[in-house]
Amino acid sequence: MTEAQRRYLFRILAGQGYQREAAELRLKDLFEVSALSEITKVAATKMIDELLNAAPGNGGGGHGAAAHHQR
Repeated sequence: MTEAQRRYLFRILAGQGYQREAAELRLKDLFEVSALSEITKVAATKMIDELLNAAPGNGGGGHGAAAHHQR
């Protein structure tokens, strides 16, 4: 995954109450990897979309399309 994806995933998890080591452990669990360096860009993109869809307050109750921000 890219550094930007890593930062974004950590930000999403921070919003769910996971900080630092807890966020890293959560990501390893979600991706079923032993190191974050094993996560591909494609897998990170899919997980970001899944986490955004599941996040409360995204306007869709967790059942709509992910909000994509322009970059």
